Amino acid sequence: MSNTTQHKILLLGDYSNCHANLADGLRDLGQDVTVMAQVNYLSSDKVNVDISRKKGKLGGLALYLRAYTTWHKYLKDYDIVALSDPMFLSLRPEKLKPLFKRLINENGGVFYTAMSNDINYLRMCKNPECPLKFNEYYIEGKPSPWYLENPQRLNNWFKKEIVEYQDYVFQNLRGAVSVLYEYHKALECLYEDSKIAYGGIPVDTTSIPFVGLPLKSKIRILLGRDRRRIKMKGSDILEKAALNVSSKYPRDVELVVVENIPYNQFIEELKKSDIILDQAYSYTPATTALLSMAMGKVVVSGGEPEYYDFIEEKENHPIVNASYDIEKMTRDLERVVLDRNYLKEASEKSREFVVKHNDTQVVAQRFLNFWTKK
Repeated sequence: MSNTTQHKILLLGDYSNCHANLADGLRDLGQDVTVMAQVNYLSSDKVNVDISRKKGKLGGLALYLRAYTTWHKYLKDYDIVALSDPMFLSLRPEKLKPLFKRLINENGGVFYTAMSNDINYLRMCKNPECPLKFNEYYIEGKPSPWYLENPQRLNNWFKKEIVEYQDYVFQNLRGAVSVLYEYHKALECLYEDSKIAYGGIPVDTTSIPFVGLPLKSKIRILLGRDRRRIKMKGSDILEKAALNVSSKYPRDVELVVVENIPYNQFIEELKKSDIILDQAYSYTPATTALLSMAMGKVVVSGGEPEYYDFIEEKENHPIVNASYDIEKMTRDLERVVLDRNYLKEASEKSREFVVKHNDTQVVAQRFLNFWTKK
């Protein structure tokens, strides 16, 4: 049931247009929403106030001055404020803490949207009792290839000033809503159940047409990746598995790898493909996977049983569950590419899955229900 009462809502900060798309769903539900975030070419028409920081110390000074002067009118008098990150502006903790206190004092309720690797999530990943058997930093209790190559990336998060500031933020929030199963497990380590809820990643399914699968003479497998995060996402594992399959069936399968291409070009590559390789260290499908599924593509991504149980989806399991075990990933991918009937069915089921679980209005209603209850 839709909540018809209008609330004044501020979504502060963003990643992968999560808050920008959430704003669309909230507005469809009759809410008054302001988005303050870093503008990119996908969100320029959805962001009301651009909080991007220019490079260098002068850029930091300019951002600080705007936050404490000209932006004051945008940071007060809301019923609900939702932060995308404890570090919601590109400023040092000692500069952010007074601003966070002001948000608490001058607004109704300040909440958190768990959509990024905050200190609480990273603390969980490092914990030997981590409820996740794998993540991008640890696999079955052992450091991942990504962590071994980049130990300082994780260690930098645990500097004293960052830990103290983020802990202060988490102690003073009204509540938190997660967008992924993994982030929800981290919230469970911190809060009692009444203080958290699952929202999901919002996807504007009405603007994404169902394309389906070309299913030409060769099954086209697409791996689109950021070359800076290959081992972080397990793209190297997915590529090796796909190469194993395409070399075994060269007449039936082709692998296309694209790196750091413009978004519009990536969408065109998606349309021409049948199977999309997303990431290997995830329990759940994230933004790229959900976009591809909405188009009717078969996705290799996080599709762990725990995730389906968490969202109470008993029947429709269309995701080809990715594995960090190359031999298992190769076997699973081989099974999929050789079964065109499965591919056709999974294409339709993928679209149905996103519409049911991740449509912008569905996700927005979950957020709104929790916020107004608190």
